[in-house]
Amino acid sequence: MMRKTTISSRFLFGTTLLTILLWSCGNRSNHQDNNENALTVTINDYEDHIIRHADFAANVDSIALRTGQFFMGTVADMCLHDSVAYVIDRPGSAWAFNLPCGKLMKRIQRIGHGNGEYISLHAIDVKDSTVYLLDSEAGMVLAHDLMFNFKKSFRLNFPALDFIKIDDGFLFCNLNTTPELHRFVHTDNDGNIVGSYLPSEMEMDMISDSHVFTQDGKGNVFMYEPYSDDIYQWTTQGPQLAFRTDYGKDAHKKDAKESREISNSTKIFNASFFVIQDYLINSFIQDHTRYYSFKPLDKASHLQGFVDTAACIPFYPIAQYKDGLAGICHTSDLDKWKPKKDSCDAVLFIFHLK
Repeated sequence: MMRKTTISSRFLFGTTLLTILLWSCGNRSNHQDNNENALTVTINDYEDHIIRHADFAANVDSIALRTGQFFMGTVADMCLHDSVAYVIDRPGSAWAFNLPCGKLMKRIQRIGHGNGEYISLHAIDVKDSTVYLLDSEAGMVLAHDLMFNFKKSFRLNFPALDFIKIDDGFLFCNLNTTPELHRFVHTDNDGNIVGSYLPSEMEMDMISDSHVFTQDGKGNVFMYEPYSDDIYQWTTQGPQLAFRTDYGKDAHKKDAKESREISNSTKIFNASFFVIQDYLINSFIQDHTRYYSFKPLDKASHLQGFVDTAACIPFYPIAQYKDGLAGICHTSDLDKWKPKKDSCDAVLFIFHLK
């Protein structure tokens, strides 16, 4: 899906966000900005380089998702847990598919204002035996068992873009920062604020990607503020700077007051990232074109460029899975790759890294 062309609205969800009142908040903490152990990744040789799948992937799994009588809308988020792929789409459905057969195990769509209902789904995460759904519009997190049977929910007093479950609670990306409540918010398991980190004055009036958290195979959690060059690792002392991308003269200005300034410029900004199998992988956008950087953490080699647009299988990962990157594509969007059965509406692709 990533090709050296202008990005359509299908891939670049630049969405104006409503300003939401932030209620009074609790605790406050300062972030750690120790650069001593941070790895700086210099990206300056990408514009005319084509990255083939064989350059970074040992093999690619394609799993037809059997949606049955239901239609899957644009995918908002997904995560893979054990032998199940959990998916949420923008129309408000949550799906569970068995892996590797792709059989639909359960689908729910509980839009409303009652107990266990939601307005819209923005992010999903699985921890141990619980599936968590983030409803940003309602300011709510809903907990379910692994088959989407509702267990409980709690409300937030700040607008959250993304979240991740950690051992002692949750981490959220706060859309509406204040001097009292910073960009990243740590809560307990009931949504009570424990601390906040990374002060920011930039207004998030446009976003290019809503995924700001990722977790590697060792359980380490990483995060970055949208449009930032800095990637942090979560520790018991709070976020510690782990990686920094350096685009030199092509980097966007650091003092932008609104994210729209960055998104609408011709300068480079980071759009998403993954830390997986000793790789730092980030996608970045310049003048509405998406590029990728694959940086092995233990080698000097470095892939930079745009992923081959002539390949049968599109590359647009939105989740990590073991040693791979996973993404979903609707079959109607596939020009060259076709499923073996016509009843397949969506396909899960998993790129296993070398």
